[in-house]
Amino acid sequence: MTLSDQFLATARKLADERPDRKVPSPSSGQRCTRENWFKAHGFPKTHQPDNGESAISAETGRASEPFLTDILLAMDPPLVVGVLFEAKDEDARELSEDELAKVSMAGGQVDNIGITAEGEHVLIEYKRKGTFGYLDLLRKGLREGAEDDYMQMQALMAGKELKRGLYIAANFDRSALTANTRKWDERPNGVHIEWVDFSPAAAKAAKQRAEMQQGYIDGEADPAKVPRDYDPFGKDARFPCGWCVFFPTCKEAR
Repeated sequence: MTLSDQFLATARKLADERPDRKVPSPSSGQRCTRENWFKAHGFPKTHQPDNGESAISAETGRASEPFLTDILLAMDPPLVVGVLFEAKDEDARELSEDELAKVSMAGGQVDNIGITAEGEHVLIEYKRKGTFGYLDLLRKGLREGAEDDYMQMQALMAGKELKRGLYIAANFDRSALTANTRKWDERPNGVHIEWVDFSPAAAKAAKQRAEMQQGYIDGEADPAKVPRDYDPFGKDARFPCGWCVFFPTCKEAR
């Protein structure tokens, strides 16, 4: 095993030792229903699709958020003039029991809440995107190109009773962006920012999906009777099913 292999294996081990967040949540609500069922019931992770690189990418993305906030606050004219939370305020950023009840979810956390010059509170959502996901976002738009992110924001805005939010997606792999941009396209910026309005209909859909998943979590003991959103035996076997930590367990359950 090379030093790089050892380093990545350690990153994966540290990530695996962390307790899973409660599901369903704003960030997990659009994931496969059976995956969330396995997670809620504490099933062992029987598949490791990643060598530790994703864990490092996620952590470095979170580590960059304070600097991104500094940039946001320094813009002229400003989009927001202040924020409610420091990045280290993990507990303060958690949704309260009352806020979770509004969206029928078991857990959830905001990245931050911004304050505009007019005193309005707005959601701030940071995302670090892979190259293909980032290009999908730019080409298809947030609702189709990054539906999970859109629905997450809607659930968070519903819980916090906010009317709009700032979506800030970043991809800083300049070489990959350049290589995967079609020759007739202009190479995009590595950061995409847009205002997202609260949609009562989308928030209702997120809540109804959470209630459906919670119903299976609470009322079904047999994983074979829990619906899955993808086909692990067919077209979805490689992705997304091949990236699920319960992949073999799910297939055994049929």
